[in-house]
This record gives sequence, structure tokens and C-alpha cells, in this order.
Amino acid sequence: MASSRQGIFAQPVRPLDVGVGAALGLALGAVVKYLLNKLNATSGTIPAAILTYGGPIGTAIASIAIYLAERGSHPSRAGGHLVGGLLSAASPVYWKTLGAIGPKMADGTPFFSDYVMTSSYGLLTYGRSYGLLTTDRTVYSGAEDWDPMSAP
Repeated sequence: MASSRQGIFAQPVRPLDVGVGAALGLALGAVVKYLLNKLNATSGTIPAAILTYGGPIGTAIASIAIYLAERGSHPSRAGGHLVGGLLSAASPVYWKTLGAIGPKMADGTPFFSDYVMTSSYGLLTYGRSYGLLTTDRTVYSGAEDWDPMSAP
């Protein structure tokens, strides 16, 4: 008896499509996060909850938009892009939850801490330059004896 699968996963999803979906979701989610922060810097009217989770929300919205744009012409590829994008959108939320409930190190820092995030527009930046990838001198200054192998 033949199976009549319908919906998002009517055809097999390839791992390459999942990886491409994760990359596209992150890239477009970063654009959404950038625009949200720039709008908030000028108007200051965006709620803090949306700003806090702007990256995952933007990545999820971008992934759904990619799926809706591709589902008619390439349903298998569209499903893979959706899965990859949604997984990349959910991963910061999972990581933050692990940090809250996971073990703590001797100095009280969560073992699953994210020492790369800054409060400036979602990317490593120096100052308030709306998301340019630059060296963040405040993170590394005075850390000459920092051992990269001891980081979680």
C-alpha cells in the first residue's frame, strides 16, 4: 500500500538543505535584528522582550518566509530550509535555558554561558556602530593570561 504523505515533509529533506536553511535564516535574522535595533535607537518604542529575543524571532520569521517562497517550486528544498532555519532560531533559547538550569563553575558563571554575546545590536562590536564586525576591546582587555582551552 502506497503512502500518501502530504505537507511540509512530503519528500525527503537533504542535510545540505538544512545547513543552507540555517545559514539563510541566521543571515536574514541578523538583518531583522539590525533593523529592530536601529528603529529602537531612533524611536525607542520597541518593547524590551522583542529586543531581547529579536534574533531568534527574526530568524524564525525569515525561515518561514523562505519556506513560503519556495514551497511551490521546490517543496523538498523548502522543507529543509525551514527545518534548518527553525533549528538555528531555537538554539539560542535552548542555550540560555541550559545556562539557567545547568551546572555553575567555581566563580558562579554558568557552564553553558555565552561569552561572545554583547549588548550592542547582536554582533561583536566596539561601541554602538549598528552591527559592524570589529574587535571588541572591552572583552579582551586585560586578559593576557586567558587560557582559551578553559572556556566552556
